Amino acid sequence: MALTLWVLLGLSLGFGLRWRDPTLTVPQIAYSSVSAVACYAAVGPMRGPSLAMACLALVFSIFALSARQVRWLTAFVVSLYGLAMALLPHWQPSRYPAGEELANFIIVLTVLPAFALLAGRQSTLRAQLSQQKSELQRALARLDEQAGQDELTGLMNRRRARQSAHQSFRMQFR
Repeated sequence: MALTLWVLLGLSLGFGLRWRDPTLTVPQIAYSSVSAVACYAAVGPMRGPSLAMACLALVFSIFALSARQVRWLTAFVVSLYGLAMALLPHWQPSRYPAGEELANFIIVLTVLPAFALLAGRQSTLRAQLSQQKSELQRALARLDEQAGQDELTGLMNRRRARQSAHQSFRMQFR
């Protein structure tokens, strides 16, 4: 709880603005994943929903992070859960049966990497969209230039000349 308060205090004071990602997406998701694993270890028989919390944290990462960052976060979360699921049956075997922990780990091992694959696809789509957007902006700029010039003479056409005159007129009276 104290760590949460310190993190919130640091964010509210603008500590995150010094970093390349001012939203601190990676540390926030890592922190929420550690909290989900701690919740998993603390609640005993009702530990299933903490797996959903880890999935939810990784869903948010899909939209903000690169595929590489999501892969690292997924590996981090899977290893955290793997460590917890390996230690808990030794620590309290009656509360955390080894068979259940193995089944939960198989679920983690199959579901969480799927988010990393989705993130890779999302990252590829974002890159394609950015490239298409820049190509479209260049094409629109060329069309605007072509629409304002006469093809034969290369001089401004009437519409472009009128726009230029209005702009000059407004600049004169500023």
